[in-house]
Amino acid sequence: MTPVSQVIAQLSNPQNIPLVNLSNNPESIDPGSFIGDIILVQNFIFLYAENKVFVYESFGDFNYVKTVSLVDNNQSDNNGYGKFSPLFFNTRMHVNEANFMAYYSQENILYVLGTDLRIYAIKVDDQNTSNIMVISVIERPSVISNLAPLHGKAILKFDESNKRLFCVVGGRNKTYKHEPGLFHYRDVYLGIYNIGSSGTTYNQIYSELFHLNNEQP
Repeated sequence: MTPVSQVIAQLSNPQNIPLVNLSNNPESIDPGSFIGDIILVQNFIFLYAENKVFVYESFGDFNYVKTVSLVDNNQSDNNGYGKFSPLFFNTRMHVNEANFMAYYSQENILYVLGTDLRIYAIKVDDQNTSNIMVISVIERPSVISNLAPLHGKAILKFDESNKRLFCVVGGRNKTYKHEPGLFHYRDVYLGIYNIGSSGTTYNQIYSELFHLNNEQP
């Protein structure tokens, strides 16, 4: 398997990837997307691009495989980022507390935190790439329904030994957006989930919401 450091080095230098073509199929490859995270799983490179994940082969010419959408068409809150979100605004203002993907190797499940604060479970199958798709979703807790979509820190980690998924998200609380002096009122949420043997079922065992401002409206 290609070391991650080598993959990153080659992806960051276009001269080392002569066969990349950005014009043949513009609908399936979006060259303008900001990549917020990268993970190497089996024979694939997964690139987090806000509301989607690009999948490339991790060998040879790093050929494009597919794009996995993280948009739930049944929901109405997939759009509308905060007025200023450093994660997606400018690389010079990049928030280093960002880890959008976590891998469950026993079940070959990649968990991805979407911009809508839902956690998407993607099945990874190196035998049949058509099976690489979202197979379940951990819904956004109602207690953070007022957070602007992915407007701050985001940390997603999986504990393989105990089969637990940890999620920390921070964001601007939109409840106070019209209150003088409270436009940047921020909350941080911690959620811990027990993951079932299939990797697609879950039970939330702990949650806590932290208010970063002491002033209340």
